[in-house]
Amino acid sequence: MTDLIDRYIEIRSNRAGDPRAFIRGTRLRVQDIVIDHQRFGHTAEQIASDYDFISVAQVHAALAYYFENREQIQKAIRDDESLSDLMSGTGHSVAVRWPFVARSHDASGDPVSP
Repeated sequence: MTDLIDRYIEIRSNRAGDPRAFIRGTRLRVQDIVIDHQRFGHTAEQIASDYDFISVAQVHAALAYYFENREQIQKAIRDDESLSDLMSGTGHSVAVRWPFVARSHDASGDPVSP
């Protein structure tokens, strides 16, 4: 199972320098998939369809990674929500309460996570 997760998941630093799990080769974070799945009830197939640049296997790998690293991913989600709450009080906006609230794209068309 770990080989499968390693094939699809990579750890990179976010803008603040904190380690975050991403779908390998994309800017899509594991926590984004977890939010889509748990909070919004989307199936792996729906998520792969919504993000048309990832496969169902990548979604399952992200969820498997989450279940093996639940505390780390939940902390990342809480950190983003705290940042969103802080930014909303300053008049700035950060879209971290997805899915699909506001999504920026980089030059290659991949979604850019905050």
